[in-house]
Amino acid sequence: MAASTNPRLLEFKAGRCFRTAGTNTVKPDPAKGLVYLDEEDGLTHFYWKNRTTGAVEDDWVLFPGDAELVLVPQCTTGRVVMLQFKSSSEKMFYWLQDAKTDQDQSIIQQVNALIQEQEEDEDTSMEANTASSTGEATATIAPSAAFAPAAPVAPPTAGGSALTSQQMDQLRHLLGGIQVPPAARLQRSNLRLDHVLTPGAVAPLLNNPQVCEALFSHLPESSARTPEEIQAIVRTPQFSQALVSLSAALESGQLGPLLRQFGLGPNAGDGVEGFLNSILDQAKKETKK
Repeated sequence: MAASTNPRLLEFKAGRCFRTAGTNTVKPDPAKGLVYLDEEDGLTHFYWKNRTTGAVEDDWVLFPGDAELVLVPQCTTGRVVMLQFKSSSEKMFYWLQDAKTDQDQSIIQQVNALIQEQEEDEDTSMEANTASSTGEATATIAPSAAFAPAAPVAPPTAGGSALTSQQMDQLRHLLGGIQVPPAARLQRSNLRLDHVLTPGAVAPLLNNPQVCEALFSHLPESSARTPEEIQAIVRTPQFSQALVSLSAALESGQLGPLLRQFGLGPNAGDGVEGFLNSILDQAKKETKK
């Protein structure tokens, strides 16, 4: 976790609660804690820090429209809150530790307002990009020999062509050197993969055991290889940033020849829209077989 140089968006004292095994009951942990919201790389993080040790033990990314903080009505004191996600069954419980209770409702409202503001900011940004007709792509491709994928590349599916080691090196070289400035605007359109592959959109796919099974080969051998693990991955800032980088690479037009080696159509390298349309066309062909 990189330290932020900007003031935190919000912070409040809170401890954690843990579910009792085999029950729906949660019990408060007595450790003194601090919840704080911070923005890093354009993403809002929900952190929990142990106030005694200073260790940050929770780090959740709050995607627009996916996360919500709510009061737990079954709590008799009214001071236990739950952070829940629409994209998964993950639920985290915290108990408010400020001596005064008059700000409890305000804290919940402020957290949810910050999540909502992200969604509104994204909509405004997309509208501004659509209205602009003079923006040029600022994503650049720079040489990088240090890039390597975190997991081995899966073998090609039937009907596709295998990439040679030389082609894979070229793909790593292109993706590894992508630099995306904060205000970058894509060349062909404002469409980005991180806007399409949101946790909420991906969640229904991960309910399919066959889809999860196909994705397991891309995880490290030491991983648990469970649907829950994949759901956790798609909520990470690293996954979101990878989609931003891939979007920039697609918009640069330099991935076309390599993407066609995967069996995609001639327009696969024509920006994000062309890439998605090519995948859709290939899926339609597969269903007709």
